[in-house]
Amino acid sequence: EVKTHQHKRALALTARKLVRLIFGLLAKHQLYSSNRVDQA
Repeated sequence: EVKTHQHKRALALTARKLVRLIFGLLAKHQLYSSNRVDQA
């Protein structure tokens, strides 16, 4: 684990998560809607 530039690592991980979300939605031909989130 790197001691410096943790904000860049966090930014990269967040961007990767966003890209995976968008790609997943495009692959399923769905639109994002926040009310579909399961609330436990």
